[in-house]
Amino acid sequence: MPCYADTIVRIKHVRRNKKEDSRTFSLWAIGAYPIGTEDLEMEMTLPMPINPDDRDPDSQALFKRDEYFSVGGKIVPGTYAGNKRLKMLVTNSTNISIDGKASNKCPMKVSLVGIPQKMPLDIRHTENSVIDLLVSDYLLHQQYNYIVKVVFPHVNQFKHYKTSVRPHESILFVVGQLEIIDNEIYVYARELSYIDSLSTKKKDYEPNNHEVTLITTNTTRSKLLYAHKNAFKNSDVKYSDDTQEEIISSTSTGSEYFESMYQDDLSGDDDLPDV
Repeated sequence: MPCYADTIVRIKHVRRNKKEDSRTFSLWAIGAYPIGTEDLEMEMTLPMPINPDDRDPDSQALFKRDEYFSVGGKIVPGTYAGNKRLKMLVTNSTNISIDGKASNKCPMKVSLVGIPQKMPLDIRHTENSVIDLLVSDYLLHQQYNYIVKVVFPHVNQFKHYKTSVRPHESILFVVGQLEIIDNEIYVYARELSYIDSLSTKKKDYEPNNHEVTLITTNTTRSKLLYAHKNAFKNSDVKYSDDTQEEIISSTSTGSEYFESMYQDDLSGDDDLPDV
C-alpha cells in the first residue's frame, strides 16, 4: 500500500548510476522543494532507457543541475544527518521554466493507502482530527513500514470517519498535502475514503483529547504544525515493539544508502548521458 507524490524540485546534485542491464540506467539526484519559507531536500532515482529513441520526451526528462523539474513517483522515508528525508522512485519528470521573479511554490501533493492504528483524535478548538496511518511499500529493493499522521476536517463530509474507522481493520485512502515536521510525516487530507477488512478481530479504541490553544491561521501548513504541537507530540499512544523495530530498521537502512550516495555525488555533466 504505497504513497505516491508529485511536486516541483530544483536539482542540486545529479549523477549517473551504474547500468543495471544493457538497455537501462538510472539517474540519482537531490532535489529541493519549497515548504513555507525554506527548501527541503528529497533523494530521487530516475530509471531511463539508454537508447534516446526509447524515451518518452513528455515524461522522461533527464535531470540537470540548477534546473526545475515537475516530478512524480512513489515515496518512502529515509534519513540524512539525523533528519528524515523523502526518497522518490520517479515515474515521470518534466523540465520546466520558472520566472526569475516568481518563487518555486508547489506543495508536496500525495495520494496514499494505509491502515489506521487507532481511532481519530480530536484537536480541541479546531475543526480537525488526526489519525495515525501505517503505510507499507517495497521500493528500491527494500521493504518500508512507516507511520503517517493524517489530519482531516471533521465537520464536513469527513465527519463520519470519527466513528466509522476501525483500527487495524479499515483501509484508508488519502489525498492531500505532505510535510515533515520534527521528523514526523504529516498529511493534510483533501479527500478520504475507506473500506473495512475482516481479517482481524475488532478492537475498541477511544479518542484521547488534549488541552490546546486556539488556532490563528488557516493555511495547510499551520494546521499540520498545530496538530503536531497540540496532539501527537503530547499523545500517550504507543506502538508495539515489533512495529517500532520494523520502522527503525527500514529508515536506518535508507539512511545509510542516502548518506553514501550523497557523499559520492559527482554533480558534473561528464558522467551524464547525452539526450
